[in-house]
Amino acid sequence: MKGGLLKVQDLHIKEWLSIQYIVINSYVFNENSKLSGQVNDIEYSVLKHDKIYFDTLNNQCYYYVLKSSASNNIYVLFSLGIIFDSKPESNKFETIFKYLIEYLKTLDTNTIVLCGHSMGCSIAIVLAQFLEDKHITLFEKCIVVGSAPFKCLSTSYQNKQNIKIFVYGEMEDNKIFTDCYVNKSDDTEIGIDDTFSNYSPFTFVVLNTTTNRFEKYDGITSTQIVYTDYNYKGSDKEHPDGCLKRLHSWFRYYKALVVLYESNINPRYFFQKNNKSFHTF
Repeated sequence: MKGGLLKVQDLHIKEWLSIQYIVINSYVFNENSKLSGQVNDIEYSVLKHDKIYFDTLNNQCYYYVLKSSASNNIYVLFSLGIIFDSKPESNKFETIFKYLIEYLKTLDTNTIVLCGHSMGCSIAIVLAQFLEDKHITLFEKCIVVGSAPFKCLSTSYQNKQNIKIFVYGEMEDNKIFTDCYVNKSDDTEIGIDDTFSNYSPFTFVVLNTTTNRFEKYDGITSTQIVYTDYNYKGSDKEHPDGCLKRLHSWFRYYKALVVLYESNINPRYFFQKNNKSFHTF
C-alpha cells in the first residue's frame, strides 16, 4: 500500500449514527426519494441515491451517497434487508459494484465512509475487501463503520485499522445475550452456512441490565463470546421469535453507541418524497 490506511475516528462514528438515524426514521429507501437532514446543526446532502443488484432483481440494495457539511466526508450508506441468498462470488463483484465504484472515483475527497447496519454493514465490509484486492487506491481513501453484520465473507478478513464494527449484547444475571445474527452459521432465512465468515475483531457494546449502564470492549473476536440460541429467553412483545433476534434491532445499537460516544443527537430533519417535503422533529 502506497499511502497507508486511514484510521477510524470518533467523528466518523458520530456522523454515521446521525445519517443512519435519519434514513431509518424517514422510511424513504425507494428509488423515487431524496433525503436531506440536519442533526447537531450539521447538514448531510445527498449526492446520489441508487441501487445495486446481486443474484437476481429481487436481491437489490439501496444506497445513499451523502456529504457532511461539517467534515466534508463522503458517506455511502447501504440499506437494511436480505440479499445474500447464496455465497457471494467475488468474481461477480466487479459487475455488481461497477457503477458505484466508478462514481466514487470521481469524487474530490480524501475520506469515503462505507457504512450501514445489518445487511448494510455486511455490504460495506464485502465492498471494502473487494476494493482492497482490486482498487487499492480507492480503498486507501475508505473507512468502514457499521453494526450487526451477518456472516458475508468467503475468506478471512481481519485487523484493518480503517474498519470499525459493532456488535450488541445485554448482560443479565451474569449471562451475556448477544445479537444472534452476527455469528449464526446455519440460518436458511438469510442463506448462510459454516463456509461463511465475519469480519474480526469487533467492538462489543453491552448493556448491563443490573446497573443500567453501557460498556464497551474493543478487539473482541467471535470465539470470545458465547452465542446463545435464538429462543433462549423465549418470545417477547417486540419480536415473537425470541429475545436474541430483538437484540439485532438498530435502535438498541443506536442507544448504546450514542451514550458511549457522547453524541448528543437531537434529530431535526426533513426529507423529500415524490416532490413533497415532510418535516420531523
